Amino acid sequence: MASPVEEAKVYIQQQTGPVNADETSHKQQGNKMWVWLATTLLVAVFIIRSSRCTESAKALLGENFVSSSKSMGLVEKQTNAGTIMLKNSC
Repeated sequence: MASPVEEAKVYIQQQTGPVNADETSHKQQGNKMWVWLATTLLVAVFIIRSSRCTESAKALLGENFVSSSKSMGLVEKQTNAGTIMLKNSC
């Protein structure tokens, strides 16, 4: 049986509707870390990573991420309802 967090991540990754996502930094034991959050109308899930890179977003939102504009530093996830955009900065 999967943990509630893993179930929530799978739910987020399988969404065909809108997914809102964001990240923010904080310090944990003196090290800069990033909290990644993804929400739908029914579920909110977050993960903590040491990086703000695309791989961290993929860990939460799944492999459907593709780079969209390196000059703007954005990544996107295509859904049936549209596209969500996130910063991609390392």
